[in-house]
Amino acid sequence: MVISLKKTSLGALLAAAVLTGCTSGNAGIEPPVKTVVNPLSGTLKFAVGTATYDLTGVGASVVNGLNVVTSYRQANGLSAVLASTPAIVGPTGFTVPAAAPAVDAGTASITGTSQLAVPGSAAAGAATTFTQAGGVFAYGILPANSTNQASSGSNTGSNYSEPFYADAIFAPAAGSDQTTYLGGPPAFINSQDGTYPGSFKGFGLGFNSFANTTLPVGTYTLNLGIPTGPTTIGTVTGTATLATNAALGVYTAPAFAADGTGGGTVTFAVPPRVLETVIVITDKAGKGCNSGPYYTLVDHTPGPGAGTVTLPDMVGKITNGTPNTSVCKGDKIKVYAIGADYRLYEAAVGQDPKFPGSDATGASASPALFFAGGPTQADITVSAPAAFTI
Repeated sequence: MVISLKKTSLGALLAAAVLTGCTSGNAGIEPPVKTVVNPLSGTLKFAVGTATYDLTGVGASVVNGLNVVTSYRQANGLSAVLASTPAIVGPTGFTVPAAAPAVDAGTASITGTSQLAVPGSAAAGAATTFTQAGGVFAYGILPANSTNQASSGSNTGSNYSEPFYADAIFAPAAGSDQTTYLGGPPAFINSQDGTYPGSFKGFGLGFNSFANTTLPVGTYTLNLGIPTGPTTIGTVTGTATLATNAALGVYTAPAFAADGTGGGTVTFAVPPRVLETVIVITDKAGKGCNSGPYYTLVDHTPGPGAGTVTLPDMVGKITNGTPNTSVCKGDKIKVYAIGADYRLYEAAVGQDPKFPGSDATGASASPALFFAGGPTQADITVSAPAAFTI
């Protein structure tokens, strides 16, 4: 039996282990069912915190809002479902800004569109934040719901750009309103080796942020709608507490010094209360060796402090089993610093086990999100990009 999907999502790839096998050449014979999976039996993780973005130079200076971290996994750490619909409901006083899609603007809810809505219908086209494409998978909310309809769903490897609701705060001529933050080598597996879909540029970092939302302390609720049949939706619910709305300090843009042989050193000043820094380097103007990859480095210097990480020379795109130079002469790169007070990297999927600090809990159904003795909410602070020409 052959199942054909017009679009297959990263969520589908990560959930493949739950699917049953079929045999061919046995027309009219019911294939044996090897595994029956209840889609409501996965483990839901949900945390909230504050988000701080330094948007200097793109129409604003510093923007604050809500940060959420989610995962819905099976026992082996892969996504528990192929499709789902999240709805985040805030406590009294929580308000979604007017810049949000119409269904959510001015309410206390950040929603998606039900999987039961018929593609092409008014219900399917409702102006929700996540639309019909958004779901919770192994780490984060992604526009990656599987679908057999070309008019909905999302392509393999899709990730939302962050933060949501940013359009109203950017200067019209600033270019890209948002940025996609992904995990690549050396901290994550190098997916640019020909074995991943061409559209897959890196692993999700698990956070989704919503600019200009109010931030009342209290209990936030995630209701995750999961299809259980052709006309039925089940719901898995999680709650998280925002104990304080005191945001992390602004993370100024880091500095990058190329070493002349394909790598370089990133230095940065760590704001107070930050316990982990994830450095994301994008190379979107390569001169032939590696146009388009993401590189990721992780540091645990607590703030306030000074951190340094090194991009190795040879962790670029893999050709015939051999990595290329990470950055080439003439490349234009951008370097971002993401500060967190929770285990952002350790809870991620796709960690490279060779990278110092990689953590096997990222492959579990219930990754440990918080540091021992640290806060139990997921705050982040994201720097403005630092642009360099190699």
